[in-house]
Amino acid sequence: MSHSIPDQEGNATPEDASASVTATPSVKYRNYVRNCALLLNDAMGPVIASSISPMKIGTQLVLINAQPCEPYMGFVLAFTIGVDYKDMPPRRCIPSQEHKLRIKFPRGKFTHTIEEASPEVLARFPDGKRKGRCIVTVKLHSDARVSVLGFGIPFANHADPEVDGWVNKNTPIIDNTTILDVLCQDTFVFVLDSTVVDAQKQWKESDLAPLFTYPYGDKHSWDKVRFRELLDRNKSDEKFEPAHYHDSHNSHLTAVTHSVVQDTFWVSEAAREIRDYKVSGYFVPRDPDSDKMYYVLIRLLKGFKDEYDAAWRRLIKEEKFSLWIFEEKTEKHPKGAWDCLIVDHPEHIEALRDHRMSSDDSETMEELVLLTRRPPPNALARGPNLSVQAFGSRSIADAAFKKDENHIADRMALHRCLMLGSGFHDWMMRTKSPDDVSEAMAATNLNDKPAVRPIPVVNLLDVSDDAYIDALVKEALPADQVRFRQYMVNRPLGLGIITAGPGFGKTTALAAATLGMCATVGKVLCCGPSNVSVDNFADRLNRVTRSVSARYNEGKPEGDNSRSRHQFVIRAFKINREVEAALHLLAKPDETDMTFLSRGWGRKTKWQPHLSVAVWMLVLLRSQAKCVWTLHSDDSEWLHRKQRTLDTENHMSLLRDIARGKEDYKPQFATPIKKLLTKLAVELVQAADLLCTTASASTKEDIFAMWKENLARGVAFDEAANMDRADLADVWGNTLLPCLMGGDPKQLPPTVMTRDEKDKRGNLFNRFSHDGGISALDFQQAAGYPVYRLVTQLRMGNGLFDWVAELIYPDVPLTYSSLCQIDQPKFALGHNLEDFIRSKYPEVKAPPANKFWPVFLSCENGRVFVDRNTGSKQSKDQVKVALDFALDFVTVKNVNPAKITIISPYAANVDYLSRMRKQPEYAALEGMPQASSVDGFQGQENDIMIVVMGTAFPQPGAGFTSNPQRLNVMLTRQRCGLVVVGHIKMPGVVDDGEEDEGKGKGKGKGKRKGKGPVKGKKERIMTLNEEGEMVWMVVTVLKEMYKRMYTNGRVATVTIAKLIKPLKARQLCVSQRTLPAIHLPYDRYLKLYVARSGPVEVLRTLWRGGEKTNGWRDGKMPSAGDGRTRARAWKREDMGGLKEVARGYSSVEGSGS
Repeated sequence: MSHSIPDQEGNATPEDASASVTATPSVKYRNYVRNCALLLNDAMGPVIASSISPMKIGTQLVLINAQPCEPYMGFVLAFTIGVDYKDMPPRRCIPSQEHKLRIKFPRGKFTHTIEEASPEVLARFPDGKRKGRCIVTVKLHSDARVSVLGFGIPFANHADPEVDGWVNKNTPIIDNTTILDVLCQDTFVFVLDSTVVDAQKQWKESDLAPLFTYPYGDKHSWDKVRFRELLDRNKSDEKFEPAHYHDSHNSHLTAVTHSVVQDTFWVSEAAREIRDYKVSGYFVPRDPDSDKMYYVLIRLLKGFKDEYDAAWRRLIKEEKFSLWIFEEKTEKHPKGAWDCLIVDHPEHIEALRDHRMSSDDSETMEELVLLTRRPPPNALARGPNLSVQAFGSRSIADAAFKKDENHIADRMALHRCLMLGSGFHDWMMRTKSPDDVSEAMAATNLNDKPAVRPIPVVNLLDVSDDAYIDALVKEALPADQVRFRQYMVNRPLGLGIITAGPGFGKTTALAAATLGMCATVGKVLCCGPSNVSVDNFADRLNRVTRSVSARYNEGKPEGDNSRSRHQFVIRAFKINREVEAALHLLAKPDETDMTFLSRGWGRKTKWQPHLSVAVWMLVLLRSQAKCVWTLHSDDSEWLHRKQRTLDTENHMSLLRDIARGKEDYKPQFATPIKKLLTKLAVELVQAADLLCTTASASTKEDIFAMWKENLARGVAFDEAANMDRADLADVWGNTLLPCLMGGDPKQLPPTVMTRDEKDKRGNLFNRFSHDGGISALDFQQAAGYPVYRLVTQLRMGNGLFDWVAELIYPDVPLTYSSLCQIDQPKFALGHNLEDFIRSKYPEVKAPPANKFWPVFLSCENGRVFVDRNTGSKQSKDQVKVALDFALDFVTVKNVNPAKITIISPYAANVDYLSRMRKQPEYAALEGMPQASSVDGFQGQENDIMIVVMGTAFPQPGAGFTSNPQRLNVMLTRQRCGLVVVGHIKMPGVVDDGEEDEGKGKGKGKGKRKGKGPVKGKKERIMTLNEEGEMVWMVVTVLKEMYKRMYTNGRVATVTIAKLIKPLKARQLCVSQRTLPAIHLPYDRYLKLYVARSGPVEVLRTLWRGGEKTNGWRDGKMPSAGDGRTRARAWKREDMGGLKEVARGYSSVEGSGS
């Protein structure tokens, strides 16, 4: 929900009548906003603020019914912030450059009068454009006071010290009257730019909507039964509006809790129902000579998938399932529980060729094919049940702020204000920590001058060693060093936000800031929304701490006690995984494949060796394993001391000898060694200066939870724009530890799996999907919190970010660093790529001098399949084009394949890429990183990126590649070059009559002049959505990106060989209730038309250039005639073998094949 004031004609409708005490669903509540002037004492008193005459403070009288926040009558004071965009949040969160205080009159505790303005008053405001003005006088009851939203939000206006002083220093505005004096009045006088009749009609308390509360109670701890009852009782087809501030703690907790619960709870309930639904099935050996692997063919009644459609699509995205096996349907307990996977495209599996469902069965049944394996004989348990606690608490607060229990309670109150996003007025106006809101309201005596407590300001570079801070600040660009230092030394509430687009160095800046915070307050817990983000953050922290120490230690000899030490960085995974990895490396020190923990059938682990606990243990043991490094002389003193201890301890002798190759590892050593390693792992974690792990692990893993509660003195989050607020609260706690966030709101937001799915009655499963999409970083930016924004591109070669900057970051002037000039040796690979493209595809135009530009390989005749079970798009043709391109480039230019990465938005393409790379013909690509999904690759980069779009037009369409945030990530992972493989002929991109969008009759129909998108207009095309339905989809950014590539000559056409196969009668079948379009793999298509009164009637059209034949006149399909039962079969040479059309079947088996 925006903080901006609604338009004067805006309407606000209650989202849910059940959430309101007296709201009626049919009633619409209007907002009322009018410019006015605020006067002191009476109508002839001094003018404090005015929007009807020139003043530095603007004001408006308002009546706001913007739910889910509390409706109110009051006024707004607006102060100009300034024009320095570097210190401003992005426009996405704050639509204006004004700092606003929203003053609410207490509902039911004030009276007001409205009367005509006298000539003397009108003479004071001569520029009125309205027909009349009036005087509004508001009188508060004796026990009442106004409440203020936005008070205390950090504010700066360097261009106008007077305004800055009014807000920050409470200096007098006029006649010794300050803002606080104004807010503490019991009488408020306004000159309103409105007639008396208009004001009396529209600004009255009876027009306020009923008080709004979410209908989910005030208990938010995990209770499945309670949540089930609440969700069943409050179903609706309307979503709650997103709220960027809250009026109460219960409102805040409800939005944060239910945005997570409603995203997943219904899926859990559906999974339970599906688990209890017993079906028949049979087994087919995968290998006739083995009894370990089987295909399982499950027959489901038609309608099963429709019954659980929304949940089914979610559940099948899991990597592994459990297949419960019963001998009889009446049994309550399964005989076996086998791991299994869903098989995509089973029609292509040779072993199942003779197991296709008959046409008779297909009328009443659906088929699901699984791949399962027989578990080992002793595998009885599938793992322990873990108890999840949604929200944690700190037992020991930050030592820098914790003095006594009262101080902790006060900081907790301040933290709650911060999380509400509505300002700090109540906290700043009281002298102690009240227990509830009513106590806070009574804390200030209106008859006395108010005593204002300043919000705490933290210096995150508060280190006595100035030389270290100088070395740290030099991690920033020279032009940013002063700004970076100023931002870090003056952080209100200890909160810092660093934001920038991709390639601008925000992770490096966040790492430098985190090291400064660590040097100031002590140990820091570092988190991210995904394992990849935590990996990147840990690596950057390690590199920056070594860079800073090297800079600081220049000229100092080895052994000098004044040398700076590296901060001890650990990238921590589950301790049992770390011990398992260490045992494996002790047994196989020559191991080079670091995915060894992912081998086998089980769930893939995200464990990586770099900076892990396992490898740190082996470093201390002086292991000979290939992935182990030696301690640096400037590493943490604790590490050197611990290594010396391990060198001499007798009980560690066996472990030492195995690690150093003096003793062979034997299985019988596993138990005693595992105990030693577990103990050593715990010691390492406790000694870490910077512990990097996921939010989930910080709660579920006991040792990490202990570290968070007892040792952490600050927290830092990378990719915070991709992190939901529940994870933020889980890690940050509630005692206002110093906190740093880094991220980009214009990249991927938090994952919300349940958005528009509904039950059979049309009720939404998740009414808080909008709130779930508000990230931890978004929420604080929406409150107006100052950010440190980076504005210089540091990674991509000059030109590679041009079009993304124009389309996605139009509000930020693009500047390339000198590091991005492409005449440098590090961009040699980009020149090789450009030379290769120009020689292979002569039609591709060269980019401007001293620039790189992306190139698009458009696959003509390429096929894209949509899997019926998973909905994932797969284009084997585009995958092959991408791999062939990479292979030719590596071979011709002798390029290291490790410098190339292929990504795709669709998992089916990623899986096919991984399988195709194993073919002998692609042996030269060995060493190329594994293919990845776009979402999984956020935060990573490589020299050359190849993107497989996996889409085609008009069908299956753009899918979620049209999402600007996902597109942003997809097109910005490169350093030297970007190659996009897909289909360029999106409607409106290519000047081709068959591809143009919006063509129609009449002059000017479907045409638009100009090259850019129409400002404020969202361009749409008809395309296939994720549910397989034809819908209008907004594709403005994707379309404009395609246009830039096409109009600048950066498109090469790759023609896919036409594989024309005969279609047999059994392959072409339709029922009376279907109207499918079957796309043949060549430049013609056949449509099936069903007559209502006859079983089937098939009409055909062939397209060759402008020729139209066989039953089509003027481009229109003929009618079904009189409905006579008839079926026609044509024999024609160019139909590729189509001989007959069959009737009486209920599925289309050959479509797309």
